[in-house]
Amino acid sequence: MFIMSYSLHPPTHTNIIRRSLEIDVVVPEDVIDALRGLAGHLKMFKEVDEAAECIKEVLQCDPRSVYRKNKCADELYPLCLDALHILTRFDGHTATVVSVQLLSDTAYADTPLNVNNLSLADEAD
Repeated sequence: MFIMSYSLHPPTHTNIIRRSLEIDVVVPEDVIDALRGLAGHLKMFKEVDEAAECIKEVLQCDPRSVYRKNKCADELYPLCLDALHILTRFDGHTATVVSVQLLSDTAYADTPLNVNNLSLADEAD
């Protein structure tokens, strides 16, 4: 229970969630180099630094489901962002990006995860 008279700065729901979930993200230099090599394929980002920062922000919030956190914690976590397929290893409160490659070069290229291949007819099914 929050009593306003005891605090000048009431807690916000967003701040409480962010503090409890935030994770340290490590993006090794070899992954940044790989990202630079894929810069010409990016559609949403103008620069590699912008894409790297977005990857960090997404992973800081730990987008894994409760099931993945509990049952698959030791497996690599796949993330699709822009034209990229990103693999991350979570270890406690640290996420380390293991690899970055083009989504079209992965097994996910022809699945609905690739929004470039979706059509309205696919969504109706």
